[in-house]
Amino acid sequence: MIKDYKSMKDFFIDIKKKLTYEDQRKEVQYSVVFQILFFVSIMMTLLNAYMHKGNLTFATLIFSIACIVNFIILKMFKNIGMIISASLFVIEIFVLFIFFIVSGKPEGFSAIWIAMLPSCGMILFGRKIATFLCSVMFGILAFFFWTPFGRHFLMYEYTDSFRQRFPLLFVAFFMMTLFLETVRVLTQNELDIARERNDYLSMHDELTGAYNRHGLKELILKTKVGQKQTVIMLDIDFFKKVNDNYGHDAGDIALKKIENFMQEKLDTIVCRWGGEEFVAWYPSGIESVQNIEGLRQFIESSDIQLSESETIHLTVSIGAVEGGENENLENLINRADECLYKAKQTGRNKVVWEN
Repeated sequence: MIKDYKSMKDFFIDIKKKLTYEDQRKEVQYSVVFQILFFVSIMMTLLNAYMHKGNLTFATLIFSIACIVNFIILKMFKNIGMIISASLFVIEIFVLFIFFIVSGKPEGFSAIWIAMLPSCGMILFGRKIATFLCSVMFGILAFFFWTPFGRHFLMYEYTDSFRQRFPLLFVAFFMMTLFLETVRVLTQNELDIARERNDYLSMHDELTGAYNRHGLKELILKTKVGQKQTVIMLDIDFFKKVNDNYGHDAGDIALKKIENFMQEKLDTIVCRWGGEEFVAWYPSGIESVQNIEGLRQFIESSDIQLSESETIHLTVSIGAVEGGENENLENLINRADECLYKAKQTGRNKVVWEN
């Protein structure tokens, strides 16, 4: 899993975002397809009227009206509108599909429009539903073109070659469309994963998983602040010696352990501010400085296992401040940084608290 959900609420918020994005994409696709089919059917209606094709003119006009009705329903009722318009569209397509086959107007040409249906189905319904619908359509084609009983219903005398070959042409269009849709879905999945990872890295520190500066600032904009708030700034004492003596991989392990200790003991929002500095933010304040002192003592007494044979102990200096609900983050962090500086200047491994 790329994301580390802090609570079930975060999980459902993320799912809601994904559903919203997917619904928006589908709505756009439905909207575009309905508009294209409306435009095409209107043009064919005008052409049929010009050529005095009475029944065909009426059929394409009715279909154009159906497309614009589908579009209006989609826009007016959103998600439920998508279900209604999609259901109506399936019925309309099957009626037009059978009309084209049976009537064959004009001169058998209308049946060729059926080759468009696999691509429309894939765009609107996805692979599973479109495969089912196209299978039903193929069965209808086979019934009318390949069975003696079905041919009795045909009002147009198709050539034997057309009747034998056209269902196979429909299958060829379906297979090609299915292949292209499969490639699109796989590509979309890769893009979704890349976007999710990019969103995560834009908000989180890649090494520790804590929020980064940008992530903390974004979170603050979305979080309701209480009457008081608390900011804690923590710095690992003499961290450079860890890198110098044990290597940067050991330093990374130490940073991750400190972040874990903070998450465990503070139970609030933790941010890696930079290097070996971390910031913790309590949007509703902290009850007592003893919570912070407890963290310092816990870190001091904890073993940090760098390898099977290497264990170290670290200490931290902490600056903590309390502010009102209207005090901005930058000011609180600057004050906490000043307290941290005092802690380091007066011996390290201590908490300096200002309220």
